[in-house]
Amino acid sequence: MSFSLLLRRQATYYFRRAVPVALRPIIGQREILVSLRTKDLREAKSRAAQEAVKADRLLWQARQTLQNPQELVSVVRDRITRRQSRN
Repeated sequence: MSFSLLLRRQATYYFRRAVPVALRPIIGQREILVSLRTKDLREAKSRAAQEAVKADRLLWQARQTLQNPQELVSVVRDRITRRQSRN
């Protein structure tokens, strides 16, 4: 795993991965950014590896959705419904 996925802001490490342009409408974000809640580089690397697995799973699911347009319609409809229910 490339540790260029680690980002340090002030003293805290973050996991950061860009979302491919084609998957952004499905995921709804340009990047995946997760606080690793540690100041220790060794611990950050360990936690980043775990987050990388989660991010890979999310991107894989988004690709599967992209291959099935009917599912994409369902995802968009669910997001719109959730946003409307918040307001």
